[in-house]
Amino acid sequence: MAAGDLKHIVVTQAGRNRLVERTGFVKESVLQALVQASPELLGPLGESLLFLPIGYEVPLSGARRLDLLFLDSEGLLTLIETKLRANDESRREVIGQVLEYALALEAWDAESIRLRFAQFVTSPPAPADLKGLSLSEAAVLRFGWLEDEESERAAKLDALFSKLESNLQRGLLRVVVGVDEHIEGLEKLVQYFSRHSDLQVVLLQVNSFPVEEGLSVLIPSLHGDVGEAPGRIPGSPTARLTLGALLDLFPEGAERSTVADLLKLTESLGASFEPGPSGTSVRIRTSLWPQPVTIAWFFGPGKQGWMRTADLSFGHPLADNPLAPPALVSALEDYFLGIAGLGLGTDASSKGVHAWRMTATDAGLRFHELSERLRAVAGALNDHRPL
Repeated sequence: MAAGDLKHIVVTQAGRNRLVERTGFVKESVLQALVQASPELLGPLGESLLFLPIGYEVPLSGARRLDLLFLDSEGLLTLIETKLRANDESRREVIGQVLEYALALEAWDAESIRLRFAQFVTSPPAPADLKGLSLSEAAVLRFGWLEDEESERAAKLDALFSKLESNLQRGLLRVVVGVDEHIEGLEKLVQYFSRHSDLQVVLLQVNSFPVEEGLSVLIPSLHGDVGEAPGRIPGSPTARLTLGALLDLFPEGAERSTVADLLKLTESLGASFEPGPSGTSVRIRTSLWPQPVTIAWFFGPGKQGWMRTADLSFGHPLADNPLAPPALVSALEDYFLGIAGLGLGTDASSKGVHAWRMTATDAGLRFHELSERLRAVAGALNDHRPL
């Protein structure tokens, strides 16, 4: 028997058994809030997939609002529309409705998703643990990457946003219709669209069994295309920019020359480069730390990078690392504060990361002082001396 056909469950407590009947939901908003708060209900879509909520009652074209928007750990957007069996619309219109929503997202890109998430985390429905976080920070938290090395986290975020951008460009989305009870005919519609479109269309039935006051057992049941999402290639490598390709992102003239000079300067200081899909991190080796320490992130104009870094960002990722030796943190903090003291750009710091962001034009205006601070931090890390 499929989970969606369950009418009751047996609860054993203190040696006594009792039947608990399945119940529906009184309001769609209750089911909607439940799915947002419990992404685990989407677990049957894939054992390794995790889901990050990025929108609630998302405004689209016209007066339409999408109930829920998630990003999964493989960079695929998941659109969720909840309907109760008591709502006749769930049988007649929901498929056309969610396809309209998918069409509305056709013009979105990764930056649109970041902006949508930034609005979501300031709204009342946003989960408390996501309040005030950037999309990158939230992904690190919800996808379990906090314990990874900084370089590994950066690589995972690069891969995530590269896949997201690619999926959006190719029109690949997952559409989920969330219901409380089996709805005759809707499952067949979902299966039809799964077979005849590039969208992954899924019917999620949330079976609720109220055991006692404040305690319910929820059993998800999925129907339709619950296999690998169309067009996704598991484990496919992430494209990474060469330094030459990074320079080509900047217009010819002063901006490109400034970035070229910064790359030459940091390379002469013994730095190594770790390219990603939209830029590179700049790292210096030191005996104070087992891994090369990032001192800068260079991205193409307007490109968003790791955490809140973007454009040309100068700083370090060890601000809150309890294992980092005080001498190392002190040198890096002095460097960060020296960059901020130049009076150009904006603070791009986030949890565990202290960084100062500026454009290539800004960097060109104070290139001499910027160079001196880069030389100083490289010397401090090499010689273990305070700045």
